[in-house]
Amino acid sequence: MLAATANEPELNMSTYVLFRDYVQERTGIVLASGKRAIFEARLWGHISGLGFRSFEEYFYYISKSGDLPEQEKFLELMTVNETFFFRDKSQLRFYESTLIPIIRREASAGKKFRCLCAGCSTGEEPYTLALIAMNAIPSITPFQFEITGADISRECINKARMGLFSQYAVRRMPKGYLERFFVRKDEAFLIKNEARAFVKFDKTNISSPADMDRHRNINAIFCKNVFIYFSEDARERIAASFYKSLVPDGCLVLGPSEYLKEGGTHFVPEKHGECVYYRKACSGE
Repeated sequence: MLAATANEPELNMSTYVLFRDYVQERTGIVLASGKRAIFEARLWGHISGLGFRSFEEYFYYISKSGDLPEQEKFLELMTVNETFFFRDKSQLRFYESTLIPIIRREASAGKKFRCLCAGCSTGEEPYTLALIAMNAIPSITPFQFEITGADISRECINKARMGLFSQYAVRRMPKGYLERFFVRKDEAFLIKNEARAFVKFDKTNISSPADMDRHRNINAIFCKNVFIYFSEDARERIAASFYKSLVPDGCLVLGPSEYLKEGGTHFVPEKHGECVYYRKACSGE
């Protein structure tokens, strides 16, 4: 590749549209036009180090070269979002008061309760669910409760498996959790193996029915603050896959500002406090 130039070029709107359409075609995610400047800085920091002299040159490369690792890296740069532990309090209250008793009951009956965290990023959400369950049910084991964190980004999945988190990521941790479940590593925190045992991670494009076919017999799906980035067609496709993945009466939890379009599936909206979730209706209901 060519040596990078000192002057940063502009990501004009026509080129941004090419990148946006490329991302949507492969992931279903729609990049907002208002965030062009954010993506410009993020993308140039990457491609200038590779020796590209313009955004147009880089787009031609990823769209024509067949360089799959670089295509994957590009999609990661454009789709990764911030997350942290114990986010969305209303949904965590629903989890603690409604799902934890079901997990306890299923465990007592010799059954496994399975959760899927779709769009899990670097793992803070699935680990949060594991910590809450371990705190509420001290006797729970990975044979009774399992969480899968799914994300399209291989880099995020690898970071999640490492289980090493910044002070920023754990800033809302309830009292006692940090000391009990983490080990201090310089300025970061490593989650202990006893908690990691409950969580596995899978590189998944949730807008791909073929990818979602790997996830079956799920009791609860958490897909928070993810739907807002997808087109309407992609949301309908994802909702259908989620419905197929869930067991009867299984539930889907979306972000506080997200909702399912009526008529697409047989999900029944329910409310618990400030949390609206969707239950998979039993046949004949």
